[in-house]
Amino acid sequence: MTERTLIRLADAVPEGAFQFGEPVSLTVCEGDTVVVCGPNGSGKTTLANMLRGAQRLRRGARVAVPGVRIEYVTFHDQYPDGCQRIPDEVEPRGNGRKV
Repeated sequence: MTERTLIRLADAVPEGAFQFGEPVSLTVCEGDTVVVCGPNGSGKTTLANMLRGAQRLRRGARVAVPGVRIEYVTFHDQYPDGCQRIPDEVEPRGNGRKV
């Protein structure tokens, strides 16, 4: 069974001050759940904004199926009182693909 691609970043480089070490390529298919973890300043919000189309690209492409809605939930939305520790590694669920 072929998975339906909902959104794809291809060799994407964000416009502005923040730059990843290399261009970003990422495909999100129907049924995927994407979790982005990392230290402060590592580009989590920039990546989320690139996926949502809210971050302009200096280079590369963003392609999304028309009508796809991307939800962006911050850690603070889920844990307004904070938590003591976030696991260093998160096991993949669902189809088991590491995204």
